[in-house]
Parts: sequence; structure tokens; C-alpha cells
Amino acid sequence: MNKRISTHNEFTRTEQLFNSVQRHRLEMQGYRGYSDQELSRFGYWTRLAPALCAAAGIVGTVFTSEVIIWILATIALFGAALPLHPFDWFYNHVLRHPLGTHPVPHHGRPRRFACTIATGWLAGTGAAFYLGSDLVGYILGVLFVITAAVPAAIGFCIPSYIYQRFTQLGSGFKEWKVARKFGS
Repeated sequence: MNKRISTHNEFTRTEQLFNSVQRHRLEMQGYRGYSDQELSRFGYWTRLAPALCAAAGIVGTVFTSEVIIWILATIALFGAALPLHPFDWFYNHVLRHPLGTHPVPHHGRPRRFACTIATGWLAGTGAAFYLGSDLVGYILGVLFVITAAVPAAIGFCIPSYIYQRFTQLGSGFKEWKVARKFGS
């Protein structure tokens, strides 16, 4: 069932269709418990943080700049440790008021997991550039940019998807252990 509702996008002042695929992608990132109307108000803006990460990743990779990459890794670390990514904070406190849009709420564990993965990935990319392994840095940088660009473009976060799969696997394993223990 691909239920669509028409919602008003304050930024573009146009109507956009919100559907179950978009809902699923946002819930996969940890934005649960929101109505379709609420998700439509901030859902688009959850893409800003990955877009800015991808843009900074492009600059750092093109210029083989370990400094830019490590600054981005630090930003990702804050995104992993805090309930709101620094770029979401920037949007909430600087951009949204002049734009007249709704705030992005705190993100959940799936998005923090994605930021944790990004932190390690970017630290490794920066280390490769620092150590003179530019080819390795380019490969890691390009793959990071692609991984960050996907949620920016279509709202599908690959690390959040992996997180969801691991948690589903973990809960299935717990159920199996209980059933095995009690002979069910």
C-alpha cells in the first residue's frame, strides 16, 4: 500500500506528495511516532546534513585535505554522540527561521550509528591522505561521498538500513535463544 497524502512544502510553496516509502525511509533513520503531516514538515530537511557532509567530503577528497576530512569526522562524531547532528542544529537555529520552516527533531540510534560509521570512515580517509596514500584516500572519499549523497538525494540512509537489519537479526536471535531454552 503506497498511501499518498498531499502536503504543503513551506520552503518551495508547492504541494508535494508524501508516501509510505518516504515514511519508511524516515522511520528507518529513527524518526518514529510522527504523523504523515509532521514528517512532511521536516522530512525534507533531514537531507540537509547528509548533503552538507557529501559537499564537504567532495571538497576534502578533491583537494586531498586531511584537515577538511578530519573536521568533517569531528562533526560526524558530534552527530554520533548528540541527539542532533551539528548540521541539523545549524538548520534549526540559523536557517529555518528565515525560511519559515519546521525544525528537525532529535534523531535516533540508526542515524547516530550512521554518524559513528562516518566518523571512522572519515578518520581513515584523512589518515590515508596524511600518510600520502592518496589513492586509498580517493577511494574512501568517493565512496563516502556516494554514501552521504544517497540520503541527501532520495532519503535512503545505507548505514541506518544496516543498523535496522542488525537489530532485526539480533531480536530474531534472542527469540530463537528463548525458544530453544524453553523447548518451543
